[in-house]
Amino acid sequence: MSATVGQCSQCYVGRYRAANMPYECSINHRKVVVPEVPGFLCDICGDSYYNPVYIEHLHRLISRSAVSGHKSSSATRNVATGSPEGGQPIGRSAKS
Repeated sequence: MSATVGQCSQCYVGRYRAANMPYECSINHRKVVVPEVPGFLCDICGDSYYNPVYIEHLHRLISRSAVSGHKSSSATRNVATGSPEGGQPIGRSAKS
């Protein structure tokens, strides 16, 4: 059973619950998708946000990798599908 965090700031009815959600960002004009990132999801309207501490660590790791200029064949692989050809990336769970 997931723990509730607090009342939803969008619908004011639901409660945020811990959930793993896809996270995407852009580094050097390339889309990076991490499929399972800890966050919080409203059980009524679906509003979501990510764990800010985890996101800070994630950005630090991504930036470190981008600065090192480390290129490998896996750098161009689509994280969502695992195929080098690409495919449809996983969409964000958060409402924009």
